[in-house]
Amino acid sequence: MQGANNTISSGTGTALNIQNAEIDVAGVSFHSISSTGGASPAIVLENTGTTGSLIVNGGTISGKRGHGVTLENVAGARLGNMTITSSGARGIRAAAVGALEISANDITGNGSGIDVIGSSTSATCASLFANTLSGVTPLIRVQQLGVGTVDVAQKAPTAGADPLKLDDANGILPASITIIGTVAFDQAPCDLP
Repeated sequence: MQGANNTISSGTGTALNIQNAEIDVAGVSFHSISSTGGASPAIVLENTGTTGSLIVNGGTISGKRGHGVTLENVAGARLGNMTITSSGARGIRAAAVGALEISANDITGNGSGIDVIGSSTSATCASLFANTLSGVTPLIRVQQLGVGTVDVAQKAPTAGADPLKLDDANGILPASITIIGTVAFDQAPCDLP
């Protein structure tokens, strides 16, 4: 499903739910996805194969009792220009996502901000830049619980930039990042499949 004007607004339910279904190489893209309130995440992708990606370029997710967005065993995902606020757990939880780009989002007032969990069998690349993050710490948690590595990339790193800030624009302090396991910083930007 592709299109510059694709939008979903679901009220309190899950706006996009793709589980145990292959996303093909063309991917799935949306201009915006929005959902307010309710117990379920606004976006759920689980076990979607190894070739396709999800791209979301806007929308508002607020007041979820659990996570705002849940991605697990996904080839790639790009979330940008979204507002994700007041979720009871994480704003975005991404586990075993091959290539992940989270950029230019307002992720505030959630239980915590962004949680990136690497695959136990392969590498994960995460580009996290130009996001506005506030709320309960850690604002960003990156963990690798197996054999692979999580590479955290800057989109366009500047010479001498502190890699723990991820990007000069988002102003995250190193103390607001929790790192568990094998994590490498300042890698090349991620390429979505």
